[in-house]
Amino acid sequence: MRLTAKAPGRICLFGEHQDYLGLPVIAAAITREMTIDAETELDILSRYRIVMHDMDCDEIINMAMPIVYRHHKDYLRSVIKTIRGEKIEPPRALTAEISSTIPIEAGTSSSAAMSVAWTSLLLKAAGHPSADDPLFVARLAHHAEVVEFRESGGMMDQITVSHGGLVHFAPGSGRPEVTPLRARPAGFVLGDSRQPKDTQAILSRVRGTAESAIAKVSGALSDFDLTGTDPIKAADTISAAGLGESEYKVLVGNLENRDILRQAQDLLSTDEFDPAALGNLLNRHHEILRDNLRISTDKIEAMIDAARAAGALGCKINGSGGGGCMFAYAPGCTEAVAAAIEGAGGKAYPIEISEGLRVEVQGN
Repeated sequence: MRLTAKAPGRICLFGEHQDYLGLPVIAAAITREMTIDAETELDILSRYRIVMHDMDCDEIINMAMPIVYRHHKDYLRSVIKTIRGEKIEPPRALTAEISSTIPIEAGTSSSAAMSVAWTSLLLKAAGHPSADDPLFVARLAHHAEVVEFRESGGMMDQITVSHGGLVHFAPGSGRPEVTPLRARPAGFVLGDSRQPKDTQAILSRVRGTAESAIAKVSGALSDFDLTGTDPIKAADTISAAGLGESEYKVLVGNLENRDILRQAQDLLSTDEFDPAALGNLLNRHHEILRDNLRISTDKIEAMIDAARAAGALGCKINGSGGGGCMFAYAPGCTEAVAAAIEGAGGKAYPIEISEGLRVEVQGN
């Protein structure tokens, strides 16, 4: 049996650093993707042979032995372990080649794309009916990436990659709610700063600060609700809760970004929307991420300034921050904006909103 799994990268339009707090996000799959080509084999050695072209890495996984991780974030093996934890047995032997057009370790969910594609491919090869269920695949991929390695982070990446399109994702306390949005804004440019980033360090700092602030304010304000409390009406209580400066800024920033997302949800729930209004909301979201959460960098700011000067209506940092990518919303001027981003030292990729995970099978 030959299988090809393709999964896109993603950008987060609104709700950055929100999903792990139980707040919604609006994100989009993009036209850069991870591809896994595989063929199951009748191999008495029970092994997987995997070539990862973009990372110049070859892997041999002995399927007859318990899974032992070779390194942190060993997602190829953690997906296998997670699938087995569901009482599903993946094929005994296969060869696979993995390639990607998604910038690696740059905040565009290359790891989620690989985990989602690998999960679905192995489920499909095992003949499991949930291989085509995007929520089931996202849950397993999230477990393999985040839960298994005790990392910070919500399910935004895996949900967006598996579902595709432009989605509103509400984590909730039970089954996550995924709502496709009708709008299809076009004319995005992804800009890779080519600055290395420590995703887990940034996530841990911002999440830890937010959770500490929430605990303190909840003690001072019995009816404090992260999903509903008005930051203006509760300003006096928040100020009197004994928050440190960074705790105050992160909490207020999260409340303001929560409300910006709600405005964006209304805007993007229709085919007809005001591009300038979308750009303005993206700019406001980025300013809070820069000033309150402190996740931007000087180089990304230079790229954003250049993109806006070239005609972009809105720009924001993408992903956890501390490096990686930004994107510009630049309908009608993507070429000029791409050139401006590269002039500021970044690598530019014109992108559009794309479909999500898909797996093709040939043979039995």
